[in-house]
Amino acid sequence: MSAEDPTPTLDELPPRGRQIVLAYVESVYAAGIAAGRQQVEDEQRGRGVVSAAIARMIAGTPPYADLAERRGQGVRAARQRALLVERGVTP
Repeated sequence: MSAEDPTPTLDELPPRGRQIVLAYVESVYAAGIAAGRQQVEDEQRGRGVVSAAIARMIAGTPPYADLAERRGQGVRAARQRALLVERGVTP
């Protein structure tokens, strides 16, 4: 305790008072950990939703070689298909 702050320190409290303060601090600490964990889980769930939406969008997009073919870029389309076969992406 100091002259400007009348709050006793933990060492100045009687044993029962210290026990109550420490139990309160422990419960607040546990609640903070639980709230932080919940926040992380919520954020992870949100990232999963966004990732699934991106995967669906990509799955619905025509292959690059097909798009090149549509634009009349047959040579580019052939190079792309050959590259995918060379790298083992397509048979």
